[in-house]
Amino acid sequence: MLEVHAAVNTVNDVVVALCETEVKAIAFVKAGSNRKVKTFPIITHTDGKDYISIKACNIILSTPEDRAEQALLDNQRSALAKAKAAGMTSAEIRALIAINQDEIK
Repeated sequence: MLEVHAAVNTVNDVVVALCETEVKAIAFVKAGSNRKVKTFPIITHTDGKDYISIKACNIILSTPEDRAEQALLDNQRSALAKAKAAGMTSAEIRALIAINQDEIK
């Protein structure tokens, strides 16, 4: 784990939850109002403990379901980046997303 994802209250900048996966942090954001996801790098200290550049807190570990959902999100973002790099417009990308899955086979 090189980074953690925090659900942060945008009104007072308070960390609501600190999570191993981005999708878990997104779930905490969706569960409340005035929240956004912030990502923090993890620094491993010589004492063997992991630190981040905010106050001490517990990291909410991901479940196997969270990791599968995170892999899907990562794949979607990778595909989107490839489509943009290939010169596709936003309208073309939206059209692909809406396509009937049977047409792909």
